[in-house]
Amino acid sequence: MRAGKKPYSGVTWSREETLSPQEIETLHLDLLKRQLDYVWNNSRHYREKFASAGIAPGDLVRLADLGRFPFTEKDDIRASLAAHPPLGLHLCAEEDAIVQLQASSGTTGKPSYFAYTASDLDMVCETTARCFHAAGFRPGQRILHAFSMSRGFVGGLPMAQTMAYMGLQVLPIGAESGVERILQVMSDLRPSGIIGAPSFIAYLGEKAQEVLGRPASDLGLRHILVGSEPGGGDPATRAHIEGLWGARVREMYGMSDLANSFFAEGDIPDGMHFLGQGHIHAELIDPASGAVLPQEPGVEGELVYTSLTRQAMPLVRFRSRDQVRVLGNDALNGRQSMRIRVMGRTDDMLICRGINLYPGAVQDIINSMKPQTTGRFRIIADFPGHATNKPLNLKVETPLTGDGAGDLVSRLEKTIKELSGVRVRVATVPPGTFDTPGARKPVLIERVVTKA
Repeated sequence: MRAGKKPYSGVTWSREETLSPQEIETLHLDLLKRQLDYVWNNSRHYREKFASAGIAPGDLVRLADLGRFPFTEKDDIRASLAAHPPLGLHLCAEEDAIVQLQASSGTTGKPSYFAYTASDLDMVCETTARCFHAAGFRPGQRILHAFSMSRGFVGGLPMAQTMAYMGLQVLPIGAESGVERILQVMSDLRPSGIIGAPSFIAYLGEKAQEVLGRPASDLGLRHILVGSEPGGGDPATRAHIEGLWGARVREMYGMSDLANSFFAEGDIPDGMHFLGQGHIHAELIDPASGAVLPQEPGVEGELVYTSLTRQAMPLVRFRSRDQVRVLGNDALNGRQSMRIRVMGRTDDMLICRGINLYPGAVQDIINSMKPQTTGRFRIIADFPGHATNKPLNLKVETPLTGDGAGDLVSRLEKTIKELSGVRVRVATVPPGTFDTPGARKPVLIERVVTKA
C-alpha cells in the first residue's frame, strides 16, 4: 500500500473525478474488456456463469453490451464460498498474492470473507480517500476512527489504512472502545474530524456533557463523515448531529464487496457523488425487470457494480439491492458524476397495502421528534415475506410517560401516515429497551411471525 499520496487539487483527490462522461466511457470500456478476460481466465465461477448465459468476454464491444452479461447476486457469492471455502470459486488471484483478509459484519450469521492483493488495497484506499477528501479531510489533520475496529470488519482496518494513505494522523480507537474512552481521547487529542455511524456519532454527542462535564461542541471537531447505516442524509438527523458538535456532517456510502466507500458528499451537500471512476463501473437498473436505466436526475433504480481493477475477488454486475434516486449529473463540487441519495435496500423494503416503505423513511421521522424519542425503534414484521394489508406495528423508545407518551403516539401515527401513506400502530417503550448505538449495525426490522 502506498502512503502519503497528495491530492490532485484543493477540490478533488484524484484527476479521475474530473473526467467528462465521454472520457469515463472510453476509460471504462477499455478496463471492462481487460477485466472480463481476467475473470474468464482465472475464475471458474464466472467462466461457468458466462457460459451458461451464452456469452463470452469478446461479446463486449460497446459499454452498453455489459447489459447482456448476467447479474451476480449475493446468493451466488454465498454459494461460491460454500462450494470452495474459505474464499470461494470466484477467487481470481493466487494465494501467494493475497496480503490481507477481511470479513463482513456477519449480520445474517456466518460472515463472508474478502481477500485483497496489494493492488486491491491501493484501490480501496484510493476510492475511500476520494470520499474523505470530498468531506473535507486533508493531509496532516488528526482524524478519529469510530467505526468498528474488531472482528476483521471491512470498515475497520482498511479505513485506518486509507487515513495513512492520505497522510492523515490516525486515531484508530474504534466504536467498541466505548463512549467514555472515545470522548476522553477526543478531549485529550482534539481531532479535527471523525468517521462513524450517524447513530453512534449522535450518541457520543448526547453523552459528552454527562461523561466530560461539557458539551460536545467544546471539543473542537470540524468535520464529521458518517456512513454504514441510514440516517446520514436525513435533514433532521444531520441538524441534530451538527447542533451537538458544532461541526459539519457529510455522508458516504459503499459496499464491502467492492470497496469501502465510493460515494460521498462534497462541499455542497446535494447528494453523494460517485467517486469510483477508473476502479468501479456503476449501472442503474429497474429492480423488477433488470433493464438498464439512464443516470439522469429524478430516475430511481437499483445500483449494480462491476469491478474494473480488483484482482483477488472481482465482481461482475453485482446487484447491490440498494435503491437510489439520482439527484444530478452535473459538475457540482468539481466532479462530473451522478449524485444520488440512497432510499433504502430493496430486500428491506416493506409493502403496506401496495405502498412501498423503507425502514430508513420511518427512522427519519422518528429522529425528527427527538428528544421526545431517543431515535431508536423497531418495525415489528408480524407477517411472512415483505407485504401486508394490515397497519404496521412499531415500537418506539421515549422518555415520556402518561399523557406525553400518548400525545407522541398520536403525532407519530399521523405524521407517518401523512408522509408515507402507510398506517401504523405505535407502542412506546422506555429508553434502553433496544441496543444503544455502537460497533454493531442497528436492527430496524424485528420479524415475529405468529402461527395461524
